[in-house]
Amino acid sequence: MFDAIIYSTCKYTCYIILKIFCQIKLINYQNIPAKGPAIIACNHVSYLDPLIAGFGTRRRINFIARASLFKNPLFGWFLRRLGAFPLKREGGSDASAIKRSLRLLRSGKIVVIFPEGTRSRDGNLQKGQSGVGMLAFKSNAIVVPVCISGSEKALPRNSKFLKPATIIARFGSPLIPTRGKERPDYQKFSLQVMQAIESLH
Repeated sequence: MFDAIIYSTCKYTCYIILKIFCQIKLINYQNIPAKGPAIIACNHVSYLDPLIAGFGTRRRINFIARASLFKNPLFGWFLRRLGAFPLKREGGSDASAIKRSLRLLRSGKIVVIFPEGTRSRDGNLQKGQSGVGMLAFKSNAIVVPVCISGSEKALPRNSKFLKPATIIARFGSPLIPTRGKERPDYQKFSLQVMQAIESLH
């Protein structure tokens, strides 16, 4: 209960701060399910993206963040209250982050994932990785594609301060991983997710 209160307080504090500086538009956020496991698969242009995606639901979200962001104890505490957990990029994919994502999804939670793996430098959509497909099939979670624009103007790369901007998040129709007789093609499903995100531009 206490942790839920802290999460809600942090989330709405961030929302109020962003509303002071920016105009936020959430389109078709009702596509996020009210219950059950779900992956919010989002393009990535700013550190603000997990927050913006999370504003679309009253449910608690969870998301993977770069491990270096947790080095500052106070900021790390704040990130964890917002539902973040670290990803160690050294040596490639982080098995512990993947396992934690699966545990959360299998227990009916929401996880925000950035299929591109890192922020886009020019705002263009990059190639998606197979991880979102793997997590969807192994957890039986639906995938809600999301396209965010404007967050890169509100908090540009290497900037520490917010700037006035209009931020728009478009939530697409859920994608459901369906199993056939053959082994699931994670990369093929990830491509479908990326195509859905691109269609929301």
